[in-house]
Amino acid sequence: ALSRTESKTDSVAIARPRRVTIEGQIKLLRTRLKENGRSHFYDLLPPKAERVEVAITLLAILELIKRRELTAVQPELFGPIEIMATDQIGAAAQAGEANSFVG
Repeated sequence: ALSRTESKTDSVAIARPRRVTIEGQIKLLRTRLKENGRSHFYDLLPPKAERVEVAITLLAILELIKRRELTAVQPELFGPIEIMATDQIGAAAQAGEANSFVG
């Protein structure tokens, strides 16, 4: 009566380790913005980025905005998001503040 329609092999998902972390994206953002001063959101993502990678990059941006290390501007609805370094980019890291994400 309660038979399964899928086989065991079809129902098993393979867990993949994260390639992108919030800490890693924070370091990437700091490096790129120290070099260029500004960047677009999608330029910070790997080619064919998955949803998780987009979300983690967005969380890293929000964390750096909270730390006042960068600002973000989106002039048009659904337009590109431009990210710009503030004078404090990386200053917190150099001053010895923890680089870990605090939620």
